Amino acid sequence: MKKETLTAQNIRSDLLYLLRGKAILAAACAILAALSAYALFYLGKWPGPANGAGGLIEIAGMGIFFLIIAVVESWSVINLCSALRNPGRIVTSWLVAKEEKDYIAGRGLATRVKQAYVLRFYSYGEYVIPNINYRWSAQGAMDAALVHFHAEREDEFYLVLSKSYTGKILLAYNTKMFDYQPPQA
Repeated sequence: MKKETLTAQNIRSDLLYLLRGKAILAAACAILAALSAYALFYLGKWPGPANGAGGLIEIAGMGIFFLIIAVVESWSVINLCSALRNPGRIVTSWLVAKEEKDYIAGRGLATRVKQAYVLRFYSYGEYVIPNINYRWSAQGAMDAALVHFHAEREDEFYLVLSKSYTGKILLAYNTKMFDYQPPQA
């Protein structure tokens, strides 16, 4: 595998892709929370069996659930916007462990097990690999499983952090695949 040059523009492209996905999710959850609040208000005004306490509680629960997701994703959008404004928060660290985590998504008949790929770095913690990575790359975009497969313990990575040296890991680039070229001043 030939090494590619990683530039600030490539990092910005990956951050914009993450930002777009998080912003869409935050907006959709905010709309669903507003619709739940409207339904709760509308059904609460009319007496009858259609709006029993169980139905109102379920609608309120859904509204709260969507509101929490919207707030969390909005916070992620704010962090990504901050990283876009200050793209110089790039450090190196080595991989100490990698793992695959299973989690249950959905309820009822729509329940399924999803898999998340996680990399753990010395001094910087856990990084959950996004579904699509390196869309700008000439070698092609990689999914999370492929990034996880190519990562080996004690590999060195370039990490893009949300805050200098103490922030959450936003992106990770393996030095086996990429050479970082800092922006020229």
